[in-house]
Amino acid sequence: MLVAVNGREVGRATVRRDRGWNDIRLALPADLDPARPLTVELRAPIVRLDPDRRALGVAVASVAVEPAP
Repeated sequence: MLVAVNGREVGRATVRRDRGWNDIRLALPADLDPARPLTVELRAPIVRLDPDRRALGVAVASVAVEPAP
């Protein structure tokens, strides 16, 4: 899965279904304008599992933006 913030790629992660919910932490670019809203985009391949042929992707339970330590 590719993660982009305000149109810029900030990282890639492998999402594993066997782990249930995956915790992914990525650093934001240092030059982001804190006065501008953040748009987070997730790009993941579509999966179709037999016999259910629905197009499946990723689900998001929560998102948090935290200051660097």
